[in-house]
Amino acid sequence: MKNIDLKSVITGVALILISGCSTEPEDVYGCTDPDALNYNPESTVDDGSCEYSIVECDDTITDLDGNVYEAVLIGNHCWMAENLKVTHYRNGDEIPTGHSDSEWSNLSTGAYAIYPWDNDDASQNTCGGDCADVYGNLYNGYTVEDDRGICPEGWHVPTNEEWMDLEMALGMSFEEAHGFEDRGTNEGSKMGGNADLWNSGDLEDNGEFGTSGFIALPGGCRSSINGYGYIGDLGYYWSSTEYGSNYAGIRYLFYNNSRVYRVTGSKHFGFPVRCTGD
Repeated sequence: MKNIDLKSVITGVALILISGCSTEPEDVYGCTDPDALNYNPESTVDDGSCEYSIVECDDTITDLDGNVYEAVLIGNHCWMAENLKVTHYRNGDEIPTGHSDSEWSNLSTGAYAIYPWDNDDASQNTCGGDCADVYGNLYNGYTVEDDRGICPEGWHVPTNEEWMDLEMALGMSFEEAHGFEDRGTNEGSKMGGNADLWNSGDLEDNGEFGTSGFIALPGGCRSSINGYGYIGDLGYYWSSTEYGSNYAGIRYLFYNNSRVYRVTGSKHFGFPVRCTGD
C-alpha cells in the first residue's frame, strides 16, 4: 500500500482555498486611452481595441446672416473658436430681441440680447462700440432648445457629454469631468483666450492659457433678476442638455480659477453659445 504524505495534501488544499478567495482584482481588458472613442474607465489592461475617428475641420464656418467664424479641432470634435452672433433661426425666422428687463425675465420662448455699454465712458467700453462683434449674442435657453436650430447647417449646440469630451481632451480625468462645480486642473485656462478681455487672475496667469485654440471669452450674462453683468469676470456657455423643463446645463470659466465649472442654469438667463460639428 502506497504511503500518503498527509502534510502535502493539507498544504495543497490550503493553497487551493487561498487562491479561490484571493482579494486581488481580476484584469479587465478594454481600451484604456481616454482620448479614444470607446474608452473604458474600468479597464486595467489595454487590449488594443481603442478606436479613433479621423475628423477634419473646415477653417471657417458661415452662419445664415453671413457671419464667418474660425474653427478648431479639439479631441474628436470640431468647435467654433468664436461666440455665436446669428440673429435668425436656421429656417430664416428672426430670433426676437429688444426686450426690457421685465419682459426678458418672463419669456418662455427664444430671444437674444446684446450686452450694452455706456458709450459716454470709453474706458469701460472694451467692446469698441459693438459687443456682439466681440462677445457674440446672449441667448436664452428657450432659443437653444428651439427645433429650428441656431447653429449653422452641420453644427449644433453641444450636449453635456460633448463638453465633457472637450474637457477630457484637454486633460481632465473621466471622474472629474463627470462631477459638478469647478473640476479639473487648468483646463479652463487652456480654453480661455484673448487675455486683454479677462480681468487679471489665475485663469490668464496659468502658463497654458489659450493653448487649446478654443478662445473662451468673458462675455458675462443677462440675468432674469439683475439684468446684465459679469463681463470680464465670467465666460458662460450653454449646453443642449436639459434638467427639467426650466433648466439646462452650462459651463463657465471664472477669471480667478483655472478650472472649469459645470452647473445648471435657468432658461430665463442669457448666455453665449458655441457650436460644435455634427
